[in-house]
Amino acid sequence: MSSAQPVRFPYGVLLRWVRPVLVAAAILIAVVAAVQIFVNLYTSSAWFSSVGEHAVFVRRLRTQIVLFLVVGGLSAGALLGSGLAAYRCCIPAMRPARGKWSLRYRRYWHRRRHVLLGIATAVTFLVTGLAAASRWQLWLQWRNATSFHLRDPQFHRDISYYVFVYPLHRYAVSTALSIVEIAIVTALVVAFVCGVIRLRPPRGLPKPLLAMLSVLVGLLFVFKAAAYWLDRLALTVSNHGIVTGLSYTDRTTLAPAKIVLLVLALLAAVALFANVLWRRGRILVFVGGGLLVAGVVAGGIVPALVQRFVAKPNAQSAERVSIARSITATRTAFDLNGALPATSLLNGSTVTNSQLRSDVAATLQARVLDPNQVSPTFTQLQQERSIYGFKSTLDVDHYTVAGKQRDLVIAARELTIGSLPSAQRSWSNQHLVYTHGFGIVAAPVDSVDAQGEPAFVESGLPPSGALGSFQPRIYFGQMSPTYSIVGGSGARRELDLPAVSGTGSQTRTTYAGKGGVPIGSWFRQLVYAVKFRDASLLLSGEVGSGSRLLYL
Repeated sequence: MSSAQPVRFPYGVLLRWVRPVLVAAAILIAVVAAVQIFVNLYTSSAWFSSVGEHAVFVRRLRTQIVLFLVVGGLSAGALLGSGLAAYRCCIPAMRPARGKWSLRYRRYWHRRRHVLLGIATAVTFLVTGLAAASRWQLWLQWRNATSFHLRDPQFHRDISYYVFVYPLHRYAVSTALSIVEIAIVTALVVAFVCGVIRLRPPRGLPKPLLAMLSVLVGLLFVFKAAAYWLDRLALTVSNHGIVTGLSYTDRTTLAPAKIVLLVLALLAAVALFANVLWRRGRILVFVGGGLLVAGVVAGGIVPALVQRFVAKPNAQSAERVSIARSITATRTAFDLNGALPATSLLNGSTVTNSQLRSDVAATLQARVLDPNQVSPTFTQLQQERSIYGFKSTLDVDHYTVAGKQRDLVIAARELTIGSLPSAQRSWSNQHLVYTHGFGIVAAPVDSVDAQGEPAFVESGLPPSGALGSFQPRIYFGQMSPTYSIVGGSGARRELDLPAVSGTGSQTRTTYAGKGGVPIGSWFRQLVYAVKFRDASLLLSGEVGSGSRLLYL
């Protein structure tokens, strides 16, 4: 009798069928991504040009490209270099595979290792490069840093460092750590699939791989030392105490602990670089584990104990320095150092009671209207048409009314597309007809009328009142539509003043401003149809020469 042979899954046949599908899917994804990138860049360029700031777009794009190439290239290079070096270290030490995954890898993937490594490198390049490009503001902040000519009381650095420079330093260190971690993970994965790393039964790593990992982990500790230095500076805006800034525990324990950890990390890096010659696996484990324990004790347990048993029971005396620094910083920020000289009115005063009352009446307005609560009242009294509305929290600003400075609650009467009846929510109505709000409403914060309602100084539709003449149409606001199409040839189609309850007549207008992106060409209509995922932008006959697209 012959023994039955085990049935093996036909991985080779599966690969021959799946490969064309995967290639087609990859090409499709690449084309869609390329189109999306082009659309985003083209529409951003057009928008910045429409507001006269195309140079800002160019500067941002140039910064994004540089960051994409540099960070993406470094990350991809780390993965590729680490993978190739790990293969070079591991292949001579490969033994007969015993695990299920090792057997499958040996049978089907080992001869394709360079293809797999290339795919992983390309994905890493794109992912890390795009993530870096999104941080373009950090680079431009650093390039355009301006000194504040004020130093923090603890580390004696110009305060502008924490605003403009520190964020880039932190990002650079975290990126360097990520790149080294990518290299370490790649080397370990390669060693695992080659069967060099085995947990059961355990076996030692090849000497060349140990040397390589020692260098990589040593670099990791060098960058970790830099991170400890930045952690120390970050305590300037710590919230560990009762005020923002270094607390008692931060000053006395945590900041010194960061220096200790920095020194330990550098010593650990030196030991690991020396391990390139010794090539001992236990040094790698002991040094890494020791620094981890030191970080938990010095950076976590000790500061927590000091805070609980020293700072918290004696907060009044312990936090005296922090409170004094906070007061000084607040006075400096509001320019109150010496700005309010003390003047005695007890002796020789010529100020009368009537003068004091007059001064108080002219400068003090006790609020009767709460801008956080009065929006429903404004809506009830001044909405005028159901398509208009006010935001939930109104604003307060200073205006001259009857020759006097007054605090006014003010609100823009903005368009609310969501309030349109469902029968009127056609594409044309939402983007060509209902395009703007109309007018503002304002009332003093300190008074109401005889009925207890806001005493409006600017109201009505069209608006009239004490604030003078102004352009009442609101095309750009906090409640504006996603986009509006204005201008163009033909009759006026934008609804300006709708009729009420079927009475009266509607007033229509055409946008007369200079804003917006021209979309007269079919190509721009196509690009913006892709951007907004709206084919009507391309297919509508009402969009043509002279049309402009308004959006934020």
